[in-house]
Amino acid sequence: MAAGADMKRIRTSAPRIRREHRWPEDLPADPRDPDVAGADIIAEVASERGASAAQVRLAWTLHKGPNVLAIPDTVNPAHLREDVAAAGLHLTDLNMSRLDTIR
Repeated sequence: MAAGADMKRIRTSAPRIRREHRWPEDLPADPRDPDVAGADIIAEVASERGASAAQVRLAWTLHKGPNVLAIPDTVNPAHLREDVAAAGLHLTDLNMSRLDTIR
């Protein structure tokens, strides 16, 4: 079995990855869900900054301070490059204040 296929099998069979375990009910709604309040704000900031919504969410997390750590989870090389690029995304104070209204 190829390494990538093996990793996919492991990831999809792991309890934290299976659909019923993907987003715990006691956490705020999954921000990747387009029906979540704030998705429009994230999309607007992403458009303004020339970035993807995923990059804005990661950059927003990283801008929270040195005691906050973002751990993106992907096996897709293109997504990994996108995640790494988020570290260099500059969010203005106005961007941050708009994003901080999301909850």
